[in-house]
Amino acid sequence: MAKNPITAVANAAYRNNSAHAFRAAAFSLIELLAYLCIVSILLLFAFPQLHYLVQKSNLDSRTSELLLSIKSAKVASIDSHRSVMICRKRIELACQGGAGRGKHDWSNGWLVFTDTNGDKIYQQSEQLIKATRFNRERCTITWNRGDYVNFHKFGVLKGARAGSFVINCGQLTTKLVINWLGRVRVETK
Repeated sequence: MAKNPITAVANAAYRNNSAHAFRAAAFSLIELLAYLCIVSILLLFAFPQLHYLVQKSNLDSRTSELLLSIKSAKVASIDSHRSVMICRKRIELACQGGAGRGKHDWSNGWLVFTDTNGDKIYQQSEQLIKATRFNRERCTITWNRGDYVNFHKFGVLKGARAGSFVINCGQLTTKLVINWLGRVRVETK
């Protein structure tokens, strides 16, 4: 049986094109090394900025969360006509203590609750407004007035306990200053 000349030419052209297409899609070792070199240089410059962005993100999230908690406590105290507490968290739903003085670490988080009996301790019968939890390894949060912030039923701080929270994430620091009226001022260093 004789071969069809048109089929033979078509098969030869197909083999040549597929081999050529395979060669065009491949990378040479030099092209691969050049690509890796360019990516390495870009990562070298991007890595310090990435570290800064992670610290900034942690700082911003903690600052926002703390501002929201303070504002929520103030509004809840006015709405309910009751004392509302923000206390630093010891374990899941327990306050750390009742110290009214000193600089204390709030890095584990805090509880915001309506303190119906005035004992500065959260109990199941009291309304829990907000509970936060953070990883203390990334940032530290300190309050210079003890273990709690207490809002009077009129939305002002009890005992004129104005003070400041300092949030420190790596080399970035933000300070939240609360006056006795419960207003917050943000200072970024």
